[in-house]
Amino acid sequence: MTTETFTPDEIKDQAQLWFDTYAGTYARLLKRTKAEAKRAFVVFCDQALFTDYRDVKGKANKDAFINAFMSSSTVSAITPQQLVEGSVEYKELVDAYLGE
Repeated sequence: MTTETFTPDEIKDQAQLWFDTYAGTYARLLKRTKAEAKRAFVVFCDQALFTDYRDVKGKANKDAFINAFMSSSTVSAITPQQLVEGSVEYKELVDAYLGE
């Protein structure tokens, strides 16, 4: 297991890009709770950073993502079918990592 080093600015920049993906858009349309933000962080780390969320160290990094998630737009530029694809990806990764 290797620890990945990111800065809060890198996390925020990558989050903005991820929010436009199918799974990222799905995440943005969910309830804005801390619990949902933490689940979104798990999926974000896998898809955008290509690393296990447990390997992203530093509370500032997680906080940078959660703040970006909580303040992200709920406007969707993808089709309903793409949103369904994103929801499947999202749920599969949450289940794989968290068993939910």
